[in-house]
Amino acid sequence: MTMLRPVRADGGTISANGQRVHRGRSVGLTEAFLIDEAQDRLVAHCTSRLAIFEPLDPPPGAPEDPPLLDPPTDLESDPYLRPVQGDVLGQDVWDSLGGLEVIRRQIAGELPMPPISHLTGLEPIEAEEGSVTMRLPATEWMNSPAQRVQGGAITMLADAALAAAVETLAPAGTAIATIDVKVNFLRPVQGDGRDLIARGRVEHSGRTLAIANAELFNSDEQRVAIATGSSMYLPGHPAALGEIELGRGEEESGG
Repeated sequence: MTMLRPVRADGGTISANGQRVHRGRSVGLTEAFLIDEAQDRLVAHCTSRLAIFEPLDPPPGAPEDPPLLDPPTDLESDPYLRPVQGDVLGQDVWDSLGGLEVIRRQIAGELPMPPISHLTGLEPIEAEEGSVTMRLPATEWMNSPAQRVQGGAITMLADAALAAAVETLAPAGTAIATIDVKVNFLRPVQGDGRDLIARGRVEHSGRTLAIANAELFNSDEQRVAIATGSSMYLPGHPAALGEIELGRGEEESGG
């Protein structure tokens, strides 16, 4: 996934238009274009390689005695339509604290967690210079139709760990912008409510660009994915990034 522009949480809609590029006997290649519908502009481009399996013959039958599930207490709306919980940190916090201190204070409960943490449970649990550990409960809310945690949810955790690791090296008053992320999925993840853990580490940090890697593990300490990504340091820019257009126009020099 290559990020091209930041997207504001303004109640608008992002559409993803996917298409098949190639289909072989065992491997397929697809791509997707993410469009901010309000602005009618491209905000990200994605590609994916997929394994193609032979159909099951015969298909598995339905379970004879499915478990009874308690209904949610709030049935009035889908979770993403309910009142937002959590706080986005003000620019004064980013201007006065470096990234590592911000994350450590969030872990300690001294600074609020953002809304995405309240919606998904995504949160940092350890932070050092150049490295961060994040966790995400693998609940059934994350499941795809294949009854496994959807790849995008795993990518969200990976991207959070990559960006947070870079953030630990950012001084006060410096925004961070994720440029791209690549995730290799190693094994499926069960939506069983147990934690997924992502350990992100900065491999290179230059004047403008930083490269980070992450490993993701299930609660049995099995590695389920590996990821790499690049981010840009933007000194003097607001944390919200405004209308920054992301790309590789600024090259590293010396670093």
